Parts: sequence; structure tokens; C-alpha cells
Amino acid sequence: MTESTKDRLAKALRDAGAPDLATRAEAGEFSDFQSQHAMPKVRLVELLVGRGLRSLAEKVMHGLFDDTKAEGEEWWQREGKHLLKGMGGVGKSV
Repeated sequence: MTESTKDRLAKALRDAGAPDLATRAEAGEFSDFQSQHAMPKVRLVELLVGRGLRSLAEKVMHGLFDDTKAEGEEWWQREGKHLLKGMGGVGKSV
């Protein structure tokens, strides 16, 4: 099984000396599909820059820890398509 993006991010955060952020990453806080933040990667970059971890912040900004297409499709099957049903269904005219 391939390591998830949030697990790769958590490892990088631990290696950078930010174990508290690693724990938050494992919980999905900085995931494009699991976060409560509207822009989770922007929030993460703010936190990293605030701690002087500019190198890791740049990697995040360059997309090294963007969720994969497979992770997006998994989210769609699990939750995404159900959200559209609650808004009146797919393909309905406005």
C-alpha cells in the first residue's frame, strides 16, 4: 500500500522538528479533502514560516504534499458525491 500524503507530510514535519504539526497532519488538518480549513496548505505554510521552517514551507507551496488524484477520488466516493445530493443532485439546472 502506498503511503498517504498526510502520512508523508507528518513524517516531514517530524523530521523538521515540528511533532505537534505532524500530529495535526496525521489527523487530516492539512489535507485538501479532510481539513476544516478552507485552504489547509496556506494555513500550514503560515505555521511553517512562523516557525522559521521556510524550506519545508517552500516544498508545500510547490505542491510536494498536495493530495493525489487517487485520494481525491477516494474522498469523492466516500463523501463528495453525497454532498451534491444534499444540494439538489448532480446536473440539475439552476
